[in-house]
Amino acid sequence: VLNWVVGGDGAYQVMGVWSAMACVLAIAAGTIAFRRAVRDSLVFPSGSSTRDRLLGRLPVDENVRLVRIYSDNHHVRVVTSDGSEHRLLMRLRDAVTEIDVEPGFCVHRSHWVSRTMIAGVTQAEGREVVELACGGTIPIGPKYRANLIDAGIITA
Repeated sequence: VLNWVVGGDGAYQVMGVWSAMACVLAIAAGTIAFRRAVRDSLVFPSGSSTRDRLLGRLPVDENVRLVRIYSDNHHVRVVTSDGSEHRLLMRLRDAVTEIDVEPGFCVHRSHWVSRTMIAGVTQAEGREVVELACGGTIPIGPKYRANLIDAGIITA
């Protein structure tokens, strides 16, 4: 077909190298222009989402918020504001990247906690721990202590 478009009625003739290269270049340029036009015409959400992407993976109501996330072998446990706990097959790091709305911190290599659930920081058995508003405690890893200092939760 390409030979007929370039060669006209003499489509039985073999297309030259330069003609073939010009056709490939034209097709590539057209494809690039088309993809850019489609990309530019797409409407992306304004980023004003009121729900974390991670919550979209869970069977919870719209008004439920994240409380904390912790790792459990190759899974994560997600605790929500309605008191339920859900288990997902994913890494903690990947789960944290899906938290878009709820402010919070990784306080340990295996724990993320919502800012609104942090009641304070105390010492327990010689280690600093985050006290949760729901009554639990989470150890603070030395690597993550700076995050809590920057947020004003711990004084240096």
